[in-house]
Amino acid sequence: MVVKNEGAAKVAPGLQVTLYVTDPTAGPVALQTVATKTTIYPGGSETVKFSVKTPVAYQNTTIDLFAQVDDDGTGKGTANECKEDNNEVQLGQVFCKTVR
Repeated sequence: MVVKNEGAAKVAPGLQVTLYVTDPTAGPVALQTVATKTTIYPGGSETVKFSVKTPVAYQNTTIDLFAQVDDDGTGKGTANECKEDNNEVQLGQVFCKTVR
């Protein structure tokens, strides 16, 4: 997933990004939180990668995934931003296979 800085100030390394599954009964469920590794200057970007084993509850089902930038996995962020409403990215649906 690409994290882009659309603001006017640089963003220091360590900005947290959380991958969520949209669970129709439990709401958003955090699967993994990763952090950026570089300074992201205005107009710049960094690609972050998630590596998640399929949770048992979602095996053999199709799930909706989204990522939230500046999110510690609890829905809270630490970055001071001009726009707080542009941090969510819909990643689409995936079919989760059984993990052995």
